[in-house]
Amino acid sequence: MTKNNDDDPSMPPKVAAAFLGMSVKTLAHYRTKGNGPLFWKPTKNGRIYYLRSELVRWRDSRMMKSTSDRGMVMETMRCPKCRQSLARPLDQLGDCE
Repeated sequence: MTKNNDDDPSMPPKVAAAFLGMSVKTLAHYRTKGNGPLFWKPTKNGRIYYLRSELVRWRDSRMMKSTSDRGMVMETMRCPKCRQSLARPLDQLGDCE
């Protein structure tokens, strides 16, 4: 995830959800399942923020050419050993044993 700067504003979940065209509840569901955009918490029990660049990257990774495009199928696929979503880049997956 890139660091926050003036050119890459951070957004709370309500603003991030509106930016993506979804409800806050849907965004929270994606976050809980690990299938959503990357986020950060400045403190351990602090609020959640999204960088605009990460929202754009996540949105662009979900682009399809037609309704029959199978690109979204990956989101529900999970590693049979660690159960992590395979929709994430391989370098973001945990080590399976």
